[in-house]
Amino acid sequence: MVLLLTPIFVPIITQVGMDPVHFGILMMSIVTLGGMTWPSGSAMFAVCSLMNVSIEEYSIESIPFIAAVGRSDRCAALCARPRASGCRASPLAADDAVGAACSGSDPIPSEIDMKQTWRWFGPHDLTSIDDIIQSGAEGVVSALHHIPNGEVWTPEEIALRQRQIGTRKDGSPSGLRWDVVESLPISEDIKQQTGDWRLHIANYQTSLRHLAEAGLEVICYNFMPVLDWTRTALRWRLAHGGTCMRFELNDFAAFDIHILERKGAGGRLPRDCGRGSGPALCRYERCPIKSPSPAA
Repeated sequence: MVLLLTPIFVPIITQVGMDPVHFGILMMSIVTLGGMTWPSGSAMFAVCSLMNVSIEEYSIESIPFIAAVGRSDRCAALCARPRASGCRASPLAADDAVGAACSGSDPIPSEIDMKQTWRWFGPHDLTSIDDIIQSGAEGVVSALHHIPNGEVWTPEEIALRQRQIGTRKDGSPSGLRWDVVESLPISEDIKQQTGDWRLHIANYQTSLRHLAEAGLEVICYNFMPVLDWTRTALRWRLAHGGTCMRFELNDFAAFDIHILERKGAGGRLPRDCGRGSGPALCRYERCPIKSPSPAA
């Protein structure tokens, strides 16, 4: 649908003065919402089939996610107003604040400044700052992953990463800057409201202030429940020598049943999935079960 409708809509929205980037966000949000809900709901039907759940169960569990996508549609719609209106709506503005955001004194610019950036994992990344410069990237997306989740990102650590990005191997300026914080992670204690979750929230707020004081304005975060990656192999070796991420249901079932020990996990999986002995159950260092009984 995107491939079919984009060539039709782009000339129309351009003529009425609507920002193409904002329209693209709005269009993709609507497509996502359509895939999550009936009657078309391709993603909904696929999930229900793979997880062996009913549409009713899926619909109840997906309400928060549908609400989030619907809210993003509303924000994107506010941002996609024609330039002729002289309104620059903030995507963070609530409905009641739209009038304040749309004062008419701050018109939307005719061009959007977009930068090509490169994700860099720090000094231990095999890709160096010199390599990033050669790629043609104009900025860097990075994070302080060596700091445990829940601890404060100090001004000293932030400044160090900025210097690392701004310096080539020979010590000369790279011309690059830390433009985007790839992730300021949410700790597991915050997700579950256990342990030191209140302290972690306070530390998170402090880290945000430190980043803002250092001039970093674009900050992302991951709030992924239980697992950060739904992949069972992050470096699967291919026949030609390259690596990729891979998902194997047997491996995931072994993890879900025998490590997480999630209640009822085995009831929604294929009969033999994750229950036999072999490589699938021996791959995880923390797994105490090597040859579980068929009843496990």
